[in-house]
Amino acid sequence: MVFFAGDLVSRCFCRKFEHDEELLRRHRCDISVERPKAHVLNLPFAPSPEFSSWEFFMKKIAYFTFGIVVGVVLCLVANGLPMFNSIVPAGSKQPELTVRLHRFRLQADKLTEFDRWIRFEHEHHEETLETLEREKMYAEVIFRDPFADPATIYWLEIRGPKGESVSTSPLPIDREYELFMSDTLVPHSGITMNPEYVLVPRFISNAIAQHEKK
Repeated sequence: MVFFAGDLVSRCFCRKFEHDEELLRRHRCDISVERPKAHVLNLPFAPSPEFSSWEFFMKKIAYFTFGIVVGVVLCLVANGLPMFNSIVPAGSKQPELTVRLHRFRLQADKLTEFDRWIRFEHEHHEETLETLEREKMYAEVIFRDPFADPATIYWLEIRGPKGESVSTSPLPIDREYELFMSDTLVPHSGITMNPEYVLVPRFISNAIAQHEKK
């Protein structure tokens, strides 16, 4: 669409240019006679006395470039201006994010059960994604060092305000999650660490802010 617009605008303006050159030739009685004024012939510009292919070529390039710009604008309008929709105006309130790192200990005889749970999560990835929206969870990551300390897992969460608790979830996969937690973790072993500093790219915080407005 962009190149079509560029070619269309170029053809229209170049035909106008050729028309004006031809009109000027018809009004030139002698090459020695002073060239007519543009305003006398009602021309938008005054072409050179002798037709210049170089001038014509440069004007065609300029008109084609203008057409490209027109095509880009039309594409943006047709797609709902996506690049502008994701922009949060300057001075607007950025989203309130909670970033926490949790550490848990696995029971010594439940390490294989943890591996089974991770496989279960991978196999039910789409169902797991459905749990994130109600919890306002924007990122959830689980870490474990299988060599140095396989009995310790780390859970990173990044979430927005007013999220629902997993305990009130009607989703079956959340019930499976609660059973896993109670069956494999050492009771009261959880430690929550709060960050000293959080750095989030503006395009991510803007996207979250737009999502929270829905």
